This record gives sequence, C-alpha cells and structure tokens, in this order.
Amino acid sequence: MSEQDDFTGRSDATLMIDGAAVRRLREQRNLTQLYVAKVVGVTTDTISRWENNRYPSIRRQNAERLAEALEVAVEQILQDGPVAPDVDGAASASRLPFWRRRSLLLGLLLTAGLVGLLWAFWPGTAATLRAQRLLPSYAAPATRIPVQLVIEGSAARAVVRETLPPGWQLIAADPAPDSVDAASGLLRWMVRLENAPVVLHYLVQVAAGPARSPQPFVGELVMQGAPKARRQLVLGADQLVVSSLHWADLNGDGHINDDEMLAASEIIEQAPALPLDFAAIEALWSAGAYHWDAQQAAFVPGPTP
Repeated sequence: MSEQDDFTGRSDATLMIDGAAVRRLREQRNLTQLYVAKVVGVTTDTISRWENNRYPSIRRQNAERLAEALEVAVEQILQDGPVAPDVDGAASASRLPFWRRRSLLLGLLLTAGLVGLLWAFWPGTAATLRAQRLLPSYAAPATRIPVQLVIEGSAARAVVRETLPPGWQLIAADPAPDSVDAASGLLRWMVRLENAPVVLHYLVQVAAGPARSPQPFVGELVMQGAPKARRQLVLGADQLVVSSLHWADLNGDGHINDDEMLAASEIIEQAPALPLDFAAIEALWSAGAYHWDAQQAAFVPGPTP
C-alpha cells in the first residue's frame, strides 16, 4: 500500500496523529517499524512519515490499526485537536437549522443502532478465534524443548502474544515471530486465518540453574474487530515442571515408551525447521531407560548407575 493510498479519500474519515507519541510508544514496546507496518497494512516508509509528522493526517481505520499494533487506545496517538472536518458534510451540517440538525442526529443514531444489531446477530460477522498451547510436562535446566500454538476459528486477523518464563530464551521458531523482546521474553506473531488452523512452533531453552517449578507461560490472542480489538487468553497447558526429566517423557517415569516416542516424532515431523535432535531421543527410547548426567549436562541412555 503506498503512502498516497493512506492519505487520500474522504476527509470525514481522517484524524490528526501525534507522530512523537507514536514513535515513543513503539520504542517503549521494543517494536520495529516493520512489525507495526505489517499490523496496520502499510509500508515502513509510511510508518516513518507518520512518526516524523510529515503526514499528520491518517485514515480512521489506519489509526485504529496503528493503536492496535501499539496496544493502546486510539486517543493516545492523537494530537490535542479536533477531528479533521468534512467540508461537504460535517461542516455544512453545522449551518443547518436546529430542526434539520436534530433530524439528522436522530437518523444517525438509528443507523448506528441498526448496524450494531446486524453486527451482533448477523451470522459470521464477528470473528471467533481460539488459541491453544501444547507443552511438554517436564524439562531439564539448560535444555531445549518444543512448544506448539494452534490458532483456529473463523477467518480473521490477529496478533498472538506469548511470554516465556523468566530467564528462558527463544532458539528458533517456525514461522519466525514478527517481534521478539528478549529482555521480557515476549514473542509476537501476526496471523491471518483463512480456511485452516494456523500452527506456530518454537524451540525454547530452559534457564540454567537449580530446578524450579512450576514455570509459567502466558499467552494472549488480540483479535481485530469492531469497535475495538478483543483479547482472550491462550488455552491449554500453561506451565511445566523443571527437573531432571526429558521433555519427551510425558509421564515422568524415567523412560520414553512407544507412545511417547510416537508423540515426539510427530512433533519433530511437524516442525522440521526446529533444530531438534531426533537421533538422541531415539537412543534414549531404544535403551529402555535414561538418566541425567550432571557432569555432561545431558541425558544419557540407560538407568541411573
């Protein structure tokens, strides 16, 4: 979408934004101009021009998407001033006789009410999304574990927010997140659902040090909708136990059985881009038992000596 596209059109749909506030909010949240541009649906050049007040007017729809990307209310990115008037509409309406303006206002209220009812009851209008997290039951300190997020529902756009436990580090993801804040552990993906669920895979390294449990995962789905974005928590598993157990050992009994091996192989097949060592897991499965070697800081085939 070109910059020209952003600022042409009806003037009654334009607002005046505060570019300095937009830049400050974006930098406070460690968001790139590319990420914000993808959420809004414009180019990075357009974001730069907005932030530098080279084009302070913006379409109302783009202002709402920009606020959604920055996770603030629209009012926080607007200048302290009136909305740009419509020369042929709002400005001329103020010159109408009182009885005409009253009739116009009643007509607008009735139209708004009708639109609200249609939005609430028309089948398929409001997007219905849900997100679920699939998480291993256990993980050893300083090891790597896979996590899966499944988003499904009606066709819609959304931002998936996932916050890792403190001290944990993202190693790889498929697809890659649109935004990563390493300091806070916040990952963001912008997804668009069509006719099939969206599946996000990522590999995370557990923090080193003594075992701590449980370790929490916090996820949120921010859906695009009217009149403003809607939020809901990611469902499913939200914590795991950090101990000397392999992530593929789902029941924590010290060996990886056939069912657990099949589950691990399915995860690896679904996420071939993640650097998971299938051969090492297969060796633990074939040995019938495994144990954690503290000196090697690794899992070793065979029972504890």
